[in-house]
Amino acid sequence: MSREISAALARLKRGVAVVGIAIAVILSLIGVAIGSAVIMATTTGADPRDVLHEPQSGFERETSAVAWNHVDGLVRSLEPSTQRDVGSAWVRSISAVERAITEGDRGGIDVWFSGPAHDDAVALVELSGSRPAPDWSEHEITPSFYSLDGQVLVAAIRRVSVSGEPDLVRAVFILRDGNWRVEHLIRTA
Repeated sequence: MSREISAALARLKRGVAVVGIAIAVILSLIGVAIGSAVIMATTTGADPRDVLHEPQSGFERETSAVAWNHVDGLVRSLEPSTQRDVGSAWVRSISAVERAITEGDRGGIDVWFSGPAHDDAVALVELSGSRPAPDWSEHEITPSFYSLDGQVLVAAIRRVSVSGEPDLVRAVFILRDGNWRVEHLIRTA
């Protein structure tokens, strides 16, 4: 009888061992699946095709009103991407002032202006009250200085309102935090 008990006990131990191994394998597979899911969730980044794309049509329309005059003699040639970015910053800065005057939203002034030009833009908005701002339809930019490090651009800007009134300003743009901002702005005519 002890042999039968011993054999039954051995079968029971084998059965428990098989069940224990099966549970360990299942738990290991679950652990691997959870670990894989965590790794996939934390290491999957943006698809470069979604990030690196052509500018949207709104951006192109925004800068289409900006024309650049070629100037020889700059210490550094003006890259097309810089022309696009500065032109966009110029149009957006003017739009920010217009929006601040007409709608009271001054957020754009903090984004597109810095230094003395920021203070001047805020003062202009306060002096204008709710009077409509001019609507500029054309902007012609003539650079006179572009720094070797590519962070300072000085330009004369001739702008024309929708009603045909011309205006001439001199602007200093500074590249900060990857964005061009109007640092100084002087009306010359």
